Amino acid sequence: MSTTWKKILKIIGETIIWIVIILMVGFSLLTAIDRFSGYNTSIGGYRIAAISSGSMSKVDSSNTDVIEFGGKIKRGDCVIAKEVKSIDDLELYDVVLYIDNNNKLVCHRVVEINIEENSVVTRGDANPIVDGMVKFSSVKGVVVNTVPSVGHIVLFLQSYYGLLAICASVFFISLGVLIYKILEDKEKKKNEENQKARSEERRVGKECRSR
Repeated sequence: MSTTWKKILKIIGETIIWIVIILMVGFSLLTAIDRFSGYNTSIGGYRIAAISSGSMSKVDSSNTDVIEFGGKIKRGDCVIAKEVKSIDDLELYDVVLYIDNNNKLVCHRVVEINIEENSVVTRGDANPIVDGMVKFSSVKGVVVNTVPSVGHIVLFLQSYYGLLAICASVFFISLGVLIYKILEDKEKKKNEENQKARSEERRVGKECRSR
């Protein structure tokens, strides 16, 4: 393989690695910032949340109303939710993100809407009972899409070990790039010296022949 192609593949490989790291770290930071801001941070009216429980992963036998379409959001999935401006924008059986009494973001299904009290009743598809009344002001969005399994990475990166892994990855990748650069410069210098030596040999050879 030519030196040019090696350089091109090196650049492509480094770019892919850094893009993946930046996306994963950015993704994790975005969800962390949203959490620390009281879930008031969104991008264009959309927010992302990683699912950390299995309360929507199956349908409880008593939850017959949603047995045909429920139980499809698994632990480790990521959901994309769109903000809603009023309770009129909600429909029965919508899956929503809301803040519970412990200030945690919950992803459950709307099973009752009370327009007069401006509130809803939610329930996890896998749960045998409802959560109770949720004020609309606590609702942070309606789930419009699900990205399977990506949440596992986000949840890990947001953990203590995940942060260590991020720091270690950045350190070792940077170290690897630095070592590669040093070796590359060393090889380049060696090639230049060899080329200079060959040029000197040719020059001496020409002088010898001319005498």
